[in-house]
Amino acid sequence: MNSMVWFSTYNFLQQFYDPSRSGTFSTIALTAMGLLSSCAVVAVTQPLDVLKTRMQTKDYKIVYRDIMTCSFKTCMEEGFSKMFAGWLPRLVKVSTSGTITILVYDVVQKGVGLAMNEHPFAAN
Repeated sequence: MNSMVWFSTYNFLQQFYDPSRSGTFSTIALTAMGLLSSCAVVAVTQPLDVLKTRMQTKDYKIVYRDIMTCSFKTCMEEGFSKMFAGWLPRLVKVSTSGTITILVYDVVQKGVGLAMNEHPFAAN
């Protein structure tokens, strides 16, 4: 789910920033796209992660019968905002890894592009 949301958002931002895909992106633009994609991941998947973590507790069958009961009890007894508990540390983790991935991918992509233009084994 994380990858689906992250790559979908990143692809949308690339198309929005440069619809023709004619040029390369600056490091600042890539970093911004990575951060925004990470924000989308946390916004969409944090409630699911909270529910998953609660269902993995030792006595989950006593407190929560199933995932629907867990989500209902969490929202009604603790408030909907509890579904986003721990979002900031997760955002830092996801945005760091996502942004590093984008920047390394861009460097590798440029390196492969340069290597393909070299033609080291071409006949003279």
